[in-house]
Amino acid sequence: MKDVKIKFETIFDAGSKNENNMTFYTEGKMEKKKESYLYTYDETKILDSKTPIIGHLEIGCDYVLRTVTGDDNYVMNFREGSVERSVYNTPEGMFATEITTKNIENNIIDGIGNIELEYYISFGESEFVKNIVNIRVDELKND
Repeated sequence: MKDVKIKFETIFDAGSKNENNMTFYTEGKMEKKKESYLYTYDETKILDSKTPIIGHLEIGCDYVLRTVTGDDNYVMNFREGSVERSVYNTPEGMFATEITTKNIENNIIDGIGNIELEYYISFGESEFVKNIVNIRVDELKND
């Protein structure tokens, strides 16, 4: 296991007049699996929760799996060309999402590097919006 720092840069509704950006920095642990890398980190601050929310990011050669557990729970599975449908139960009621992964550019070597995801997401009956996520993983040097 290695200590890492992770930077998430997200562009929501990319290319539209409603485009919005968010950057999130965190530290975590990286573990080498058989054919992938698993990163575990704290998402409590980004989701403004008083109870711990743990993020897991698994990066394989052709997929990214993002799982969040705690106060908020969800799974996002990205595989180029795939379409994933989910139903979420929220205080406002149930709603469906559909995520279509358009492109994954993976430049992760030995668990360190950069990966960019481009995907379309719709909520319920709304139109699709394009989101772009750039994830940068660096080794955390303990000086």
